[in-house]
Formats: sequence, C-alpha cells, structure tokens
Amino acid sequence: MGDTDYIQLQNPWWRKDFDITTLKEYPLKHRFAFSKTQKILKETKLMLQISGLRRLGKSTLMKHLILDLIENQHVVTNKIVFCEFSELYNDLESVLQSTPAQSYLFLDEIQYCQDWKDILKHYYDIGTAVKIVFSGSATISYTKSKESLLGRFMPLKLKPLNLAEYLYLKYGNYENPYLYNQTELWEFLEYGEFPELLSIGPHELKKEYLQKSVLEPLFTQDVLLYNIEKKSKFANLFKVVSSDLGQIVNKQNIAQEIGISRVVVDKYLNIFEDLGLVKIVPNYHKSARQILGSDKKVYTVSLNLSLAYLGIRDLKNFPTNYLKGHVFENFALNELSQTYDTVYYWKRQQKEVDFIVQTGAGEKIAYEVKSKKIVSERETDMYRRYTNQVGAELNMICWDIENPQSALRKLVLGHRPK
Repeated sequence: MGDTDYIQLQNPWWRKDFDITTLKEYPLKHRFAFSKTQKILKETKLMLQISGLRRLGKSTLMKHLILDLIENQHVVTNKIVFCEFSELYNDLESVLQSTPAQSYLFLDEIQYCQDWKDILKHYYDIGTAVKIVFSGSATISYTKSKESLLGRFMPLKLKPLNLAEYLYLKYGNYENPYLYNQTELWEFLEYGEFPELLSIGPHELKKEYLQKSVLEPLFTQDVLLYNIEKKSKFANLFKVVSSDLGQIVNKQNIAQEIGISRVVVDKYLNIFEDLGLVKIVPNYHKSARQILGSDKKVYTVSLNLSLAYLGIRDLKNFPTNYLKGHVFENFALNELSQTYDTVYYWKRQQKEVDFIVQTGAGEKIAYEVKSKKIVSERETDMYRRYTNQVGAELNMICWDIENPQSALRKLVLGHRPK
C-alpha cells in the first residue's frame, strides 16, 4: 500500500458517499477533557499536545474533535487530515508536505516519528496556518530533541477516568443511583479507569486487557526511551509501590529489598511519575525549599493497573481491610488530583493529616480519610487542631468499607473533572 492509499484509508470523510454515523467513535460519549481540547482548538493558534498512558482514549478524543468540526462547525472535509503513525509508517514530513493550507491536521502516535519535535517546530514557525493536534504515549514529553516546542503548543495530559466520569460514560449521568451501589464502587476500583473496559464483560478478560494492552507494552516498549538496564528491578519497584500505597518512601529499605542503589530508586520513581504511573506527594511546609526536601509519599495514578499487577482478582472479598483502607485513601487522592494540580500531606512528628490542597483563591482545605463509619468528636477535634496549624478547613472523609455511600457523595460529586 502506497503513502497516498494509506492516508486515504485513514480519512473516510474525504469520500463523497461518507456517512458520519458510520464512524465507530460517533455513538461514544465524550470524555470530560473534550470541552477543554475543543476550546484550545477554537481559541488559540497553538498546537495541541495530548499525552497519557496507553488505552485512555487519546485517539477517540481526536476523532471526536474531527466529528465536531464536520457536524457542528461545518468545516470542509478535505481540510481535515488524520494520520496514525506506527513502526511501519512514520513519515511525518511527507504528511506535512501533503496537507493543504488552512487545514486541521491530527497526528496520532507521533512518538513513532524520528525527530518529530524538530520537524513540527520548523513547520509551525514557517506559518502554514494549519491547526495541529498531535498525540502520543506519556513518553512524548521526555523525547530528546535538538529543538524545543516551548511556546508553540498547549499540553493536555489525559488521566484515567475518575468515578464521576466512569459513571457518566457508562450511564450518561454521574449522579446516577449506581454511585451509591457498593458493587459499582468495587468494579470501578478494579476495572473502571480505562474507557474500553466498559465494553468488556468478563472480569478475566478485563484483567487480561490491563495486562496485555497496558502493562506489558509499558514495561517493554515505553521504557526503552529511558535506557533502563535493569528492567526487572524497575518492574519490581512498581510492585513495591503498588503493595504499599500512600506510605512515606524509605529509599534505603526499598534499595536493599530490590537490590539497587538509592540513586536508582530516585531515578525509577521519577520515571514512573513521568510515565503517569505514580503521583509523588510531598509534606506541606510554608517554604518551597522545605517542601522540596521533605519526605515523600507515593500513590498510584491508576488503581486498576496496580491491582492487576499485584494479581488481586477480587478486592471486594479480599481477606484484609488493611489493603482496602490504603486503596480508598489512594482513590481519594486521585479524585482530588482531578481538581487540584498539587496535593500535599501534612506530618509533624506523630501528628498527620492525609491531604492538604489549595484553591485558586489561596484557601487551604484538609482531607482526612478514615476507613470506618463514624469518627468521634474527640478525634475530629484532634485533626481540627492539626489543620489549624496549617490554616486549613478540615473535611473528614469517613469510609464505612461495607457501605461507603456518604463519603462517595461528598468527595466524588464535589470534585468532578473540569
């Protein structure tokens, strides 16, 4: 198949007999990030970069933008160009040269193209008036290049679904009564963060999907860019993090357990963060320097991936509530991270509060997550004294592990993605 045929095949809207409803993405609901990408495309001349873990719906998001251009903005279809790159086809320059002026150009899986940043920079700087949207794995922000795209693009990092978005994609309403269904919560924690899992029935196939479509490519392909020599040690560290969610990182102990140096532990954790696998949470201080030097906690960005990697088949019936408590705390962190870019914990000696966030207006809010139905007034007062030291308003999130409805409503509906 020649280059022309390959591009023609990927742009069915160029055909005279094209029916928009035949695109497989047409009936799918938009991810919450759609409105933001739509606004960037409409209101700026900058390129739009969409990155994130595999299988989060980056390609579908691009197709929904294309559908919007055709159906709602009535853009001439031959002015919309889509190209998905691969190891077999990665000729970015050819695609750019054949794209007409005043067009919309969508470039999927751009990490397969050599020197793509240099090529895009040159193309953007000569002023072709082509609106460009490009996507790739989480590694594209790390790609080495002679040139920088700084000031030429708007980045959007697509995150795993949170509970509200999961319920919306599944039922069309994030305030659906299923929000208060215990079984629905366990389903989400184990299999609800990746859009495609909504269309896969048996749990065995869901688990296989996470293993083969996300984890295996991540640890065999995505990590190649980082020149990791001890890939088994790298994978083992993710297992350690997944089994000890939300704990202060003791680099010396981890280094001895896995058989690597503390320096390598640091390096691997930074790579996990760069890949979008973990979120590193520092201890809150007024001084930025103290925050930088503070002990850090590590949480997983995707509980689905961590539980799959640990081989946990049924969290609901897991024999201990210890892991469940840490999973709920991590879940709370992920919900808060949809609203707040930076989340801290607070600890002074034996005094500790799970999360501290700061609003755009500069107000601080504290969240303490408890795996029990009721917290006594005495205990609440104790945490209030702690948060007064920070100047933060206290929110107690009390999980009754067998009946978590009230905590879900307070946390999830209060922190829907923008």
